[in-house]
Amino acid sequence: MKLTELMIGVCLAPGIAAAASQMLVMSGQAAPGATEPFESLGYPVINDAGEVAFPGFLRHTPVRDVSSQNDMGLWTSSSSGVALSAMEDTAAPGAGGAVFRHFGHPHLNADGGMTFYAYVREAGESGPVDNGNDLGVWRSNGGSLELLAREGDDIPDLPGLTYGYLNEPVVRKSGDILMQGTVGGAPSNADFAIFASTGGAVSTLARENDAAPDIPGTAYHSFWNVAMSESGNVAYFASLRGDVNSQNDGALFVGTPGAMNLAVRKGSIAAGTSGALYENIYNARINDQGDLAFMADLQVGGGPRGADLSNDHGIWTRTDGVMNLVAREGSVAPGTGNAVFSGFVSTSVTLNAASDVCFLADLQLDEKNGVTFENYSGLWKTNGLSLDLIARQGDVAPDSDGGVLNAFGKPAMNDRGDVVFDAGILVPGDEGSMHSEGLYAWSDATQALMAIAVIGDLIDVSEARDGSDLREIARIDFGDGPNTKDFDVSTGLNNRGQVAYGLLFSDGSSGVFVATVPTPGGMVVFAATLLGVNRRRR
Repeated sequence: MKLTELMIGVCLAPGIAAAASQMLVMSGQAAPGATEPFESLGYPVINDAGEVAFPGFLRHTPVRDVSSQNDMGLWTSSSSGVALSAMEDTAAPGAGGAVFRHFGHPHLNADGGMTFYAYVREAGESGPVDNGNDLGVWRSNGGSLELLAREGDDIPDLPGLTYGYLNEPVVRKSGDILMQGTVGGAPSNADFAIFASTGGAVSTLARENDAAPDIPGTAYHSFWNVAMSESGNVAYFASLRGDVNSQNDGALFVGTPGAMNLAVRKGSIAAGTSGALYENIYNARINDQGDLAFMADLQVGGGPRGADLSNDHGIWTRTDGVMNLVAREGSVAPGTGNAVFSGFVSTSVTLNAASDVCFLADLQLDEKNGVTFENYSGLWKTNGLSLDLIARQGDVAPDSDGGVLNAFGKPAMNDRGDVVFDAGILVPGDEGSMHSEGLYAWSDATQALMAIAVIGDLIDVSEARDGSDLREIARIDFGDGPNTKDFDVSTGLNNRGQVAYGLLFSDGSSGVFVATVPTPGGMVVFAATLLGVNRRRR
């Protein structure tokens, strides 16, 4: 399919650039591999080669017998064009004749293949499908799909036992997966497990009642917050049973399958404090170097060295084996004068290959330091040893007709330090402020905040880019989608600075687009009048 270039204009403010974008596919266009055109398009993802995957829905027509039973599919877009990867109501490989019923969010592998979570249903001569075997995970392998794991199937390394319930997996661009689940046929004190596929078949990484590494006399009890890097490093938090008490009955473990180690334990002294102890540890991230970022609560009380309710929450890293405090409630928030952090958005922490951390946080309301309900939240990022404010509620929102940033979505960060996030916008009007939304990018290289798309923009989607087909943006779709897990990194941004996002227009049509975050040597700045009206305000 021919890629139609969409040049995005720019708000002419100092240091603010816009990104050049491409339109990949629009609703109404033919859907390859299907009988009907696209009716709507879902949240796209992108790999480092610039290939894009997205869910799509077909137009319903009784003549072609397209209905809610068979209207959803997963497609990929590459230099070879757009191709169908999987479709509802078609045979699910390895599922005994069952067919796909619904798909989870697609994950695009580095080789252009796809890994996804899907439901199946009975069809024809297939065996019975019920709540005990209707979920599975599939991966593209040389152009064909292979089943990685399905509820009710035998677990390869646990003879006589089966997969119970499977949570949606964490998926890496290699196609490797990490997922929590239960073990069918196991006793109730050994039926929680973590399963992993790193370069091969799925195996059991950790199981309830297994001995916990590096903590003699203890065993795993339950698991949560699993994470995996592209190279196969894994991290997970486990509650413990055995020789423990309520102050030390949990720990964060890191390593590779078969070689897990203790990273930090509940009840140990928290780095960067005067002796406060870790309480809950969660939302861990791990990179290819094995470095960590995580959030934790601190135990309240315990004498003068303990935490209190004003400073019992923070973000830490472990780099080259050394623990460091990144930010803590009650500490001064860089870029705000003397304002202090009052809390952190638990799902917002991201970690890149340089071990930089990006996160959302709130500030303590403080009249003296000018912190109000209009500017109490923001987005911070480490850059080497420094912690810097990227954007704050109340800042001017680029390309928004004088609007200001009002709220932030979960950020995505790549290995070169680009950060992309969606944000609510308050735009002044004759009858008070109106709510809008934009998709923005921050570049370490340019030290600039730039607009990628803003609700209300008029976008020219005509083939000739001659202004003959202007459509108004009504919604922006970026990230992993609204119904997926919130603890995995977003796959809407790649390491080349390319951003995959969807647009819904006011006429009901939709499209999938890719923008490129500019670098100093390739800065793309277009005045609003360039090439006529490729991007206009309404």
